[in-house]
Amino acid sequence: MVFRFSTLVFGLLANVAVFAAPIYPDSNYLFGGSEGDGPSGQSLVLRLADGSAYTASTHRAPIGSESYAENFGWWSDRLGHIPGNYNYLAGYNGVFDSVFRNFFSFDLSGLDGVVTSATLVLRPYSASFPFAPMRFNVFDVSTSPFDLLSGSAVAPDIFDDLGSGKLYGSHVFDADPSISNAVAIRLWSSAVSDINARQGQYFSVGGTVGRIPEPSIIALVLPALGLALSLSRRSKRDPSRLA
Repeated sequence: MVFRFSTLVFGLLANVAVFAAPIYPDSNYLFGGSEGDGPSGQSLVLRLADGSAYTASTHRAPIGSESYAENFGWWSDRLGHIPGNYNYLAGYNGVFDSVFRNFFSFDLSGLDGVVTSATLVLRPYSASFPFAPMRFNVFDVSTSPFDLLSGSAVAPDIFDDLGSGKLYGSHVFDADPSISNAVAIRLWSSAVSDINARQGQYFSVGGTVGRIPEPSIIALVLPALGLALSLSRRSKRDPSRLA
């Protein structure tokens, strides 16, 4: 058994937020304490036009040199990336006062055929406490998987890349997830097109986590928006009415 010191240390620190909720009530993150799951880990399940299926895993063709290496991780707006730390935390963690965005890279060298659908399958591990509904968005990534997994200080360009560009899909976590239950996220046609274009290469996605506003907050905001729209329409019909 390999002792993954960096993964262990960061995993313990990331989960401190669970016990420090009164101090960091604004934390909202998913995938806390995540780690490599081997062949059964994070995967991209593809359906092909001929009716067959192809499953790519972050465990296959790892870029890292460690025996436990997998092609995923995170980048933060304040912390440098740590090579060998195979954790895919995403969201805001008050312990570090940092926003994390994760990534997953899949080797498509064995893919041969036209892909018609794609599903991203992830283990959610733990979420911030107290739990509040969150949305996980999946984006396209232009940064090479080799740069994603390399060690570096804070890299704003990579951090931005993981949460911008084409939106590939989205999943709402409306209840505290279980570490044992995998989440299947059906990716949109934009992702399927890019997967077909990346056959024989690595295909990467980035992920962001954001809190979903509570219904009470939405109820307060909607009337204000309605009033603003009403005033805007009146001003266009008769500008003197707002003078």
